[in-house]
Amino acid sequence: MKIYGIHPVDKNLHFLKRSIIELSKKFGEYFEYLKLEKNNHSHEIATNILIDSNEGLILFFCHALDKSIRGCQIIHAAGGREHRDFSYGSWISPTKNLKVFNGKAVFCLACNSNDLGEYAIKNGAKVYLGFDDIPFYIKENFKEDVISNFVKTHLEQIITSTIIIAIEKDFTFNQFALRLRISFDKHRIDLMTSNNSGRATKIQVANVLSVIRNGIRIHGDGTLKIMES
Repeated sequence: MKIYGIHPVDKNLHFLKRSIIELSKKFGEYFEYLKLEKNNHSHEIATNILIDSNEGLILFFCHALDKSIRGCQIIHAAGGREHRDFSYGSWISPTKNLKVFNGKAVFCLACNSNDLGEYAIKNGAKVYLGFDDIPFYIKENFKEDVISNFVKTHLEQIITSTIIIAIEKDFTFNQFALRLRISFDKHRIDLMTSNNSGRATKIQVANVLSVIRNGIRIHGDGTLKIMES
């Protein structure tokens, strides 16, 4: 069965390119990378490929907002000239491109992607694993960049290793979700017992990982195996 990795050109999501590279190496011809670039054409290609396939595992590594998966930042034109007013396009939403879900198993790593789960199932997805809040940026008493970078590093490692294990061991989505939660817990413990950074930073990063871990949600048939057609 085909695995589709969806990832936009985006500086805030660039860290997840490592996931795409590792999964592509691991699963070779079974893995197809659908890169969303700063143009509508790349989005149309990805949409058509997904709609034309009536089965497969979709791995979204994207932004999500207001019950929609966002595409790449599209450069808008003003008076025939490009300007720097970028905006995330609503690529998949309750009123747009829902046919991409038909017949698919879906993993959507995106902030509040859980909100789109019921629409995915109603439009033919067999199972959908999404997330609640994924707070990359923390603006409290600590340096935002430090916290954000630590969270991104742990998140990428957790997601990549768990997807590989789930596929290799033919997990169900329920088992996949459980393994994800266990991996988040392990990373939090390892972080707190390490000497890599100050205690205040480690506590903050551990708290963010806990928020992400507790927001894992499954819609549809969780007993479906991750690579079941």
